[in-house]
Amino acid sequence: MNSYCTLSDVNYLDRGLALYDSLYKREDRTPFALHYLCLDDETYKRLLQLDLPFLFVYRVEDLEENEDLKEAKGNRDRKDYIFTLASYFSDYLLNSLEFDSIFYMDSDIYFYDDPQTVIDCCEGKDCGIMLHRHNFVGHRDGGFNVGVVWFKKSEKGREILSWWKNAVLKKEPKELSIMGDQKYLEAFTPMFGEDCVKVIDDDIGHGAPWNFRLYVYDDFKEKGLIGWGDKKQKLVFNHFSQFWYNPDEKQISFDNNVYAHLTYNGAVFMTPEVYGMYEDYYSALVEVKKKWL
Repeated sequence: MNSYCTLSDVNYLDRGLALYDSLYKREDRTPFALHYLCLDDETYKRLLQLDLPFLFVYRVEDLEENEDLKEAKGNRDRKDYIFTLASYFSDYLLNSLEFDSIFYMDSDIYFYDDPQTVIDCCEGKDCGIMLHRHNFVGHRDGGFNVGVVWFKKSEKGREILSWWKNAVLKKEPKELSIMGDQKYLEAFTPMFGEDCVKVIDDDIGHGAPWNFRLYVYDDFKEKGLIGWGDKKQKLVFNHFSQFWYNPDEKQISFDNNVYAHLTYNGAVFMTPEVYGMYEDYYSALVEVKKKWL
C-alpha cells in the first residue's frame, strides 16, 4: 500500500479533500493511505467526522510535543512555520510507521493518473523531486518545487529526509533558507549523489501556473499529452497554487495575480486546454463541498 501525506488548515480543507478524491476515485489506483496533518482543530474535527476510507488524520499539536518543532514554532511566523511541516511530518511518518516509502503532496495538488507512476519512475533511487521547469537551479525561487516529494525507507532515503527536516528547522545553510523549504532541495543531488536522487521530469508531466506557458497542447485533448521541449508527456498532476473561487457567485481567480509575470499577465489561462483544467478543478472543489463540507 502506498503511503501519501499532506497538510492544511480549514482554509485549504476543500483542496485537501479534492486531492483525496483524485486519489480515491481512480479505477486503476494502487491501494493507498493518505495521512493528513491538520493545522487547526476545525480541520481535525471535520475529517474525523467524515471518517473517509484510506484517510488518517493527525493533530499538529501532537508533533509539537517534540522540542525541536516547538522551538521552531517560536522563532518564525506562521507562514514560515507551515513551510517547516512538510519535511517534519514526512520524517515523522517514515520513522514511526511501517512504510516502504512516504510521498508528500501539497494539498492543492490534483492527480489525473495514479501516483504510482511517479514512484515507478524513481525505481532504484532513494528520493524523487520535481523541477519548477520555468527557472534554473540556483535561481532565487529555487529550481525545484516541494509540491510533490518522495522518499524511500532506505538508509539513504531516510538520511536525505532527515537532512532536509533539520535544515529547515535550523534554517541552515543560510543561502538555501530564503524560500521556505524548497531551495534546500537543490542540495539533495550535490550532497547525496545522482545515484540516490531522481528528478522525475524526464518521465513525469506536471503543470502549475508558473510552467503552463512552456507547453504545447496539440495532443492534449485526444491523448492527455503535453509537449515540453522535445518531450511529449502524460499530464500526471497539476499544482493549483493560489487558486481562489466563490461557488455561490461562480467566480474564480486562477492565481490571484501572484504569477502574472509567469503567465503573460494571465493570458496563459485563456489557452483552451489550461482553462479546461481550471474548470474541472473548480467543479471538483464544488463537488467536494457538496459531498463533505
